[in-house]
Amino acid sequence: MVQVFHPGADTVARVVLASIGAAPVLAVGLAYAFWRSPYATAQDVTREQPVPFSHEHHVGGLGIDCRYCHTSVEKAAFAGITPTETCMNCHSQEWTNAPMLAPVRRSLAD
Repeated sequence: MVQVFHPGADTVARVVLASIGAAPVLAVGLAYAFWRSPYATAQDVTREQPVPFSHEHHVGGLGIDCRYCHTSVEKAAFAGITPTETCMNCHSQEWTNAPMLAPVRRSLAD
């Protein structure tokens, strides 16, 4: 009897079927990896701050607890942005006329 398929056709068919099954799993895995990557989350993007702020000074030097400014840090997925009123709790008494804190005072007035 004449052979219809090449002897390696069975191997090719198995590889194609395995690839068809693995492709969706691989696509979902790659999409998830991209979704969690620093490129997609903008983790390493430095944003310009209107007021120069140093965590090293406030937390390390002055010993202010992180939770004083970031009240939602234990409930939320991220620390959040500190309200102006929290900054002004201290800065209404210290560095009251500092030019670099003018945006903070404007924010409180608005």
